[in-house]
Amino acid sequence: MIGASGRSGTGAAGILERHGIEVTRWGRKETTELDRDAILEHDILVNCAFVADHIPPFVRAEDLKAGVNLKVISDVSCDPFSDYNPLPLYNAPTSWTEPAITLDTDAGKVDLIAIDNLPSLLPTEASIEFAGMMLPHLLALKIRGDSTVWKACDAAFQRACAKMTERKAS
Repeated sequence: MIGASGRSGTGAAGILERHGIEVTRWGRKETTELDRDAILEHDILVNCAFVADHIPPFVRAEDLKAGVNLKVISDVSCDPFSDYNPLPLYNAPTSWTEPAITLDTDAGKVDLIAIDNLPSLLPTEASIEFAGMMLPHLLALKIRGDSTVWKACDAAFQRACAKMTERKAS
């Protein structure tokens, strides 16, 4: 699992572990010090990494040679059009109607899933987490005059309104 510390990575690792699958969790440090051979020793790769910089690709077509174990790749981050794509193995997302493509490689067939809205499968978990983060601020709404968060929100709202007024005037 690459990008295991984020929301998607944490959720994906949790689901796999609940189903008895042993998960190797890679965070930023392990990704920075890329051990591509270690990735290729796994049967499944789930990429949940947010990549905003040029980095060495996690897996390239030439890496999928005879003897590697990797047979399934799920690219949750799904960014095939980006210059920063860490899995340059495909050139378009897969879809809900055709969720996987099969790469015919020297290592044999490798199934790749790259549905660009795959994280939307976890709406309940996302809603519960968001509600938990918002609840303290909503409870402070009745005392918003004393709340730093609500003062900051009001200031941002006032700035946005002022910019709209300025644009209308010009």
